[in-house]
Amino acid sequence: MVWDPNSGKLYPRDITGSEKGSKMSGKGLANSIIKDGKKAEILGKWFSKNDLQTIASYLKVVF
Repeated sequence: MVWDPNSGKLYPRDITGSEKGSKMSGKGLANSIIKDGKKAEILGKWFSKNDLQTIASYLKVVF
């Protein structure tokens, strides 16, 4: 996950090393990490579509 401090949104990030020249290139991830990553990607896409106030009201967070 990558957080954009200007907009307060979270964006998913590829950590599989599939990008050419990546530090993780050629290294496989454990299945549990891949499974957690897929869950995080779903959450990241949801969070990135909403602003902080919407998320806070949905999760009933009180500031």
